[in-house]
Amino acid sequence: MNMKKKLAPITELMDSLFQKKEDLEEVKKLVPISTWYRSIRYKTEKLWSCQRRVVTKVCYGSDGLKMRHVVTSLPASKIPPSKLYTKKYCPRGEIENRIKEQQLDLLADRTSTQTFQSNQLRLWIHSWAYVLINAFRQHC
Repeated sequence: MNMKKKLAPITELMDSLFQKKEDLEEVKKLVPISTWYRSIRYKTEKLWSCQRRVVTKVCYGSDGLKMRHVVTSLPASKIPPSKLYTKKYCPRGEIENRIKEQQLDLLADRTSTQTFQSNQLRLWIHSWAYVLINAFRQHC
């Protein structure tokens, strides 16, 4: 079962807080874009062995309602929902995007050696090859 189905009750709860049939132009005049971060404790009926913290980012604006959920084990007393989402979750996603970009676009998917240095050397070689090939394409 994917995460979307597990978090369906939370999504329904957040959806119920907003009227979808409101005139969005009127809302846009009053509040151009609103973003809220909320944190709740949640446990699925069967799949999770314990309660987990679910942080939800709710954006409401001219495009309508958009929600994103993050499941974490970090307690609310250590980090508030907005900081968890913006300072921990988003930067981690950016790093993962750069790694994926390196592996897919530069064909650098062989990072299977045991040491960091050898994997880093492989990525450098792939990067240099990519830069050389692009320079060759531009000049020829």
